[in-house]
Amino acid sequence: MQVPLLDLVPQYKALKSEFMKVMEEVCDSQRFILGDKVVEFEKAAAAYCQTPDSIGVTSGSDALIIALMEANIGA
Repeated sequence: MQVPLLDLVPQYKALKSEFMKVMEEVCDSQRFILGDKVVEFEKAAAAYCQTPDSIGVTSGSDALIIALMEANIGA
């Protein structure tokens, strides 16, 4: 049995111009780390998750490592 992959094309097409605008702003500013857009994203993510804080990271692996560190799991 084949499980179909999630088709994100319709969502991407609907938001593409907004994504590209923000990507262009970030690339033009060269503020990839701790820039205004990162701070804006972290605040929006925290509000969406109804939590006081959030941390933007570079990968899912980094997110898992930080979560494990916060829970004092592992070395």
